[in-house]
Amino acid sequence: MYVLDGVKIKQQRENLKLTQIDVFKSTNYTLTPQELSRIENGKKTTLVSSTLAELAKALGLNASDIMKEIEG
Repeated sequence: MYVLDGVKIKQQRENLKLTQIDVFKSTNYTLTPQELSRIENGKKTTLVSSTLAELAKALGLNASDIMKEIEG
């Protein structure tokens, strides 16, 4: 099973010097800063595919780059 890698997402966002608000704007206002915070802190591990694609694009990555495999 694959889930969002919140640590990698946060690292990439910070490497790009983007705020959570910047990501919100870059995802066409589909991923709120609060939701992104929950992802980065490991409290939310899934997204619908269209939002996942928007997040990856905003971070300059592929969707598979921001996912990690877990047992389960």
